[in-house]
Amino acid sequence: MPRKGSLEPVAGGTSAEEPLPDSGPLPEKRPDAPADAEAEPVTGNAHADPATLRSEAVSVTPELAVEAAAAVVDAQKCEGELKRRGVEFSVEKSISEGRCGVLRPVSVERLSSGIRVGPKTELLCQTVLALDDWAKDAVVPAAAAAFRPKRKVVAISQVSTYVCRPRSSEDKISEHARGSAIDIGSFTLSDESTVAVRAVPGTGGAANNAGDENTAKPGDDEAFVEDPAEDSSDGDNDADAAAAKKPTPASGENASEAQFLDRIRAAACGPFKTVLGPGTDADHATHFHLDMAARHNGYTYCK
Repeated sequence: MPRKGSLEPVAGGTSAEEPLPDSGPLPEKRPDAPADAEAEPVTGNAHADPATLRSEAVSVTPELAVEAAAAVVDAQKCEGELKRRGVEFSVEKSISEGRCGVLRPVSVERLSSGIRVGPKTELLCQTVLALDDWAKDAVVPAAAAAFRPKRKVVAISQVSTYVCRPRSSEDKISEHARGSAIDIGSFTLSDESTVAVRAVPGTGGAANNAGDENTAKPGDDEAFVEDPAEDSSDGDNDADAAAAKKPTPASGENASEAQFLDRIRAAACGPFKTVLGPGTDADHATHFHLDMAARHNGYTYCK
């Protein structure tokens, strides 16, 4: 059975007037928060493979039935909020595959900000609500700052929503198997150019390596990194060594893209409870993984 999610106040959300975080080191998980297995590569544990997850029977207890009924009510309230905001979406038939499943999966086509989402999604409504908040309060203003007003984000390309699979070698399912997660691979701008989620060449921002202090600042036209081509080989002359490490400007477009990716990644930590991407590990080098995983005391895991 799908896990019941908690619907946060629909009239709230992050205020558009709240300033976006500057680019810089991403928030790290709290020291007392549990490690998140979503960041670990999947290994072939026979007890947690997709076929096993789909085939496992789930006992329907009275308590679980009550929880499921409450989840339906929450989902319908959430869908009402999406309609109020003007989000274009449809509600598909609930998915039930053993331990995997999505209650009333939402296929979102266009967010309240006007940004299209594709291809078709299968997400819990609360995940779509978080995506809408993030797009409106973070993606839109970050694009305006990085690319100037004439180049806006018009589409988000997702590479994965619902899929029945484990999240690690242990016997736990991925947040994708609950419809709680979305992987984002790229953003399309109004001039039809594409900003791919990746380690941006020539920059050292958080889009490349979480926690790296060498980042582009909001409003800067260029980011600066060390140029390995100028590295001194003999090490005998301190002046030459210093010159070899002289910061070299990255291209203006690379710096703008790094600034954009840094800011939206940092701002995703809050609307979403897990944020992973380039620099986390090899599995997340080309996309942002965003999910709504429930943790004790509302802890987030952003790496």
